[in-house]
Parts: sequence; structure tokens; C-alpha cells
Amino acid sequence: MHEDLIRVGGQIQGVLCEGTVDYFVEEINSVPGVYAKSALALYMSGYHPFFDGNKRTSFVLAATILKLNSHYLGRSDEDEIIDALQKISNSEVDCNVEIIEQWLKKKSKTWFKARQRSIYDYL
Repeated sequence: MHEDLIRVGGQIQGVLCEGTVDYFVEEINSVPGVYAKSALALYMSGYHPFFDGNKRTSFVLAATILKLNSHYLGRSDEDEIIDALQKISNSEVDCNVEIIEQWLKKKSKTWFKARQRSIYDYL
């Protein structure tokens, strides 16, 4: 996922810390609940495990987890999503997984298959 995002954007490819990526993948796979998993995916951006594209990768992973569980973040919340990603990845801002999880519960919407659109409509 990360390599594809970077290839399209033309930034620096590569993993800065494989241990961080492995840790978050293990945590996401072990924690129950779609919001907790998505919150961990977003929280990962604050640890900057990649040379470039940390926020994009974290967001696309979180959006994918939500979509696989019939939820999404709407385009109307784009500015708030960008602001949240900036805060999460800023080491000077006090942020934790529980706060992110509560925010996701408040902002996510249910995916109705009858009106299903491409996930790229929501990224």
C-alpha cells in the first residue's frame, strides 16, 4: 500500500523503521473493533515509520479498514480529516489512540451497498 502511494506521488520510497511497522501491524491485527483498528492505523503516522507518505499511508490504511467493515469518512469532512492527521503526526500535540477512536466513531458514516461508490471517492 505504502509503495503504491509513494510511486504515484513521486516521493522518497522506503521504510525508515521496520520494527515500528511490524509493531503496528501486529497491534491492528490483535485489537478488536473496527474503530480501534482504524485509530491505530492513524496513530501510526505519529511514529513516522516511512521516509515519506506517513500520513497518506496511515489514512488509506484506516479508510480501508473502515470500508472493509462498511464504514467510511465522508468528503465533507476533508478539512477536519487533514487537520486531525496533522495533529496526530505532530509529536508536540498530545494525542492518543482512545481520542482518535472516539473521533472516528463520531465522524464515520455507514456504507450503504445500494449506493456504493469507489473508495477513492472518500479519500
